[in-house]
Amino acid sequence: LDGVKWMVGHYQNDLGACLADDMGLGKTLQTIAVLLYAKEQKATRQQGNKVTEQQGNKATRRNDTELQLDLFQAATYPNDIYQPLTSIILLPASLVFNWEREIKKFAPSLMVYKHIGPKRHKSEKLVRSFDVILTTYQTALRDIDLLKTIEFEYIVLDESQQIKNKDSKIFK
Repeated sequence: LDGVKWMVGHYQNDLGACLADDMGLGKTLQTIAVLLYAKEQKATRQQGNKVTEQQGNKATRRNDTELQLDLFQAATYPNDIYQPLTSIILLPASLVFNWEREIKKFAPSLMVYKHIGPKRHKSEKLVRSFDVILTTYQTALRDIDLLKTIEFEYIVLDESQQIKNKDSKIFK
């Protein structure tokens, strides 16, 4: 709980963090909790922005979850219902399936995409439609042109010693 609170504080202040707890203390679960928090915050911000924009177009808010749209807005509103977090977790290949399993177990509401293997998506629009993208350091290096076009809400490095050599391509 202390680790989650600490990372949330950093998130709220637009700061990065390095969670370096000992093995077995739940770094993965703490990170998943913070990703859920970040998704909730992003949705709240975007919902507030949409209401403000739509008020000028005669949309009115009736309560916290319901939005009344006029005839012309209704055609575009359904596309805005799902707002992905668009976060990426870079990790060794051996951890991809563990992360996927943990996210599905503890945060089933997060849409997860494993960006690995030869059949991975090459479309920016498709890749950024997920809450959490799991990829390896080597795959990220190969797909850097695709990944650098996406603005990620959260970037997580698991086993970050992978980037310790500042002269390596992975570091850059």
